[in-house]
Amino acid sequence: MGVLRRHKVAGRRPEPAPPPRQPRRPLPLARVVGVVGIVAVGASLMWLTSDPAFSVDPATVRLSGLHYTDPAAVRHQMRLVGDVHPATVVISTRSLETAIEQLPTVASARVRAILPDQLTVTLTEREPMVAWRVGQDGWLMDVDGTAFAPLSMATQDELGDGSTGSALPAVDDLRTGTAVALGGTLDPVDLDVVRTLGNVTPDLIDSRAAALFLSLDDRDGWALTAPGQWRAVFGHYSETLASPSRIPYQVQCLRALLAKTEKTVNGVTLAVSPDACGTYVPGTPEPIPHTRRTPRPGATHRPTRTP
Repeated sequence: MGVLRRHKVAGRRPEPAPPPRQPRRPLPLARVVGVVGIVAVGASLMWLTSDPAFSVDPATVRLSGLHYTDPAAVRHQMRLVGDVHPATVVISTRSLETAIEQLPTVASARVRAILPDQLTVTLTEREPMVAWRVGQDGWLMDVDGTAFAPLSMATQDELGDGSTGSALPAVDDLRTGTAVALGGTLDPVDLDVVRTLGNVTPDLIDSRAAALFLSLDDRDGWALTAPGQWRAVFGHYSETLASPSRIPYQVQCLRALLAKTEKTVNGVTLAVSPDACGTYVPGTPEPIPHTRRTPRPGATHRPTRTP
């Protein structure tokens, strides 16, 4: 019998032998320490968040800078009500600050968490620029025209007499259907008028009047009144037809008219066009009692009208 022999196939190479296995290296000590540290931190965090010694008691939260702001409203915004006792280490102070700044009276807030269980809140409140009166309602408004607090939150010393140029001038809004709500804002045109006319004092126009008071109504628009003497009508303003930029010219006109007629003038209507200064109604009005020096919150002062 013949013997079968295996012939080599041309081009076929023998498979390479697998590389030898490397011996296992021991786990680095640094990695072991890191894992142990992570476990320890996690355990510590669980302990801190569950230990009553690190929980904030809402009754002990220290609040400062509050004058127009209700402390209960601050705690409500922070969700520190009822049996809620958050852990100091997990409190997000920035989130609390953002929540507090949603209150109408607050301009900015600063919250600090102090271990083990202290929380302090410092407020910077809005400052009143004008007292805005509408019927029986009254609001404190800041420089941005935001109604941030009712007049009842202000003391009598803060309210003063409401005259122009005082620490807190007042505006009597006598228009029908006008309503201002807490957190609402003035029309930008009205805000511009208040900033300008609210600073017109008797000295600025060389008047002998003791004080001037600002009002707004449907018929005449904006007016300044010297109780018992005269009333000056400045008119209505808008962004397009009658810009508040004309007020300085009107004030100059009023000063010129009063220089000649203040002793006998009853009412002044200031012109809109620059080629005329305005008209006045002569006469000696009867003295008008003035009680703004002791106003009550929500009271309305109605200026004298020209017959």
